[in-house]
Amino acid sequence: METFSSLLVVIVLIALVVGAGVWIFVGIGLVGALSLFFLRDYSLDRIGLLLQSSVWNGVSSWELSAIPLFIWMGEIL
Repeated sequence: METFSSLLVVIVLIALVVGAGVWIFVGIGLVGALSLFFLRDYSLDRIGLLLQSSVWNGVSSWELSAIPLFIWMGEIL
């Protein structure tokens, strides 16, 4: 029951944050960091390291670099 209640709390928090008008990626990151802190008892240093590595892996991906260029090409046309 603990896992189900934790999942329900996280889903409700995401719905509230996104419903409040916060950008989706900021809301999911915020709820993820808060749930790691409160539900899993991770330290702030460990959460920062996890977020830093996941953001860097997403930004430095070669496959994802085509998406902004494709949008920019559409704007030019």
